[in-house]
Amino acid sequence: MKVVCIQKGLRLAILVPVIAVFLCVLTGASCYAVDTVTLGVPEFREDLNVLNSQDPAAMYVFKAVAGRLISPGGKSGPIKLGIIDSLKVGNDMLQWSMRIGTNRFPSGAAILGPDVLFSLARCLRNGKLPHIKGASSERKLNATGVTEEWVILHAQPDFDSKTLAQYVPSELANCPILNKFTSELFGEALGWGTNLVSAGEYYISDFRAGREFILDRSPTVANSRVQPAIPRITIRAFRESGAALEALRVGTIDSFLTKDIEVLAKVEKDETLLLKQCSSYTQVFRKGLSLECPESFTASETKYLS
Repeated sequence: MKVVCIQKGLRLAILVPVIAVFLCVLTGASCYAVDTVTLGVPEFREDLNVLNSQDPAAMYVFKAVAGRLISPGGKSGPIKLGIIDSLKVGNDMLQWSMRIGTNRFPSGAAILGPDVLFSLARCLRNGKLPHIKGASSERKLNATGVTEEWVILHAQPDFDSKTLAQYVPSELANCPILNKFTSELFGEALGWGTNLVSAGEYYISDFRAGREFILDRSPTVANSRVQPAIPRITIRAFRESGAALEALRVGTIDSFLTKDIEVLAKVEKDETLLLKQCSSYTQVFRKGLSLECPESFTASETKYLS
């Protein structure tokens, strides 16, 4: 475990745990482990379902664990590939052909066509893909004789190509690719607690209803994608923002969300902390921490900057 000590903007060298903790105590600095990041959130419901909630805790978890086919690349950037390794789109944007790559679920099970079709059908039923008409899959032999698995999305012909290019990527980014077998076993409990097996960079390793989610880096993510810097992300609920601020100052958490004006006034006077305005809350976090709001959270880019 690496430990970093901070004292009024002074960053000490990364040391072995015993020496680092001794120096932190000696100098009165605040210490935190950089192999774990803990994000404070307002209290959430015990029956919170991360697949259909806009609660900040649910958004953090969903963004970290959901495997996606593609996602938007930003205002001017290209589309980013997710669990696929090839994308072919017709000029009229009506057909999106995607080759499933070698990515796997955290259990090690391969992501197959039935998993993708099951996930897309679920999103279609839930109204998350209004610009998509349906999907199909097929297997092809490539030039080297290897069987490739492709999924073909059929867009709604009522929309023009510009509209489809604008909306299809963002809709697919909100459609998690789930393991078909386990999802059917979970049934109506899918999305509650640890009942979610997707293909994201993290998976839900533990859960305490209404209190905490523990997300561990997927053991299969290194097979084909950039490995996230932080092995574990914890989402921890706080009833009061004042308690969250104290936890941040003593180093047991790395950020929290609040609407409390009095707490925010205290934060503004603290030179070691930063503020960021999110859609519904203000995010408070340590200087040096690269962290996005829940609605735009990218787990793999959450880290302390050297």
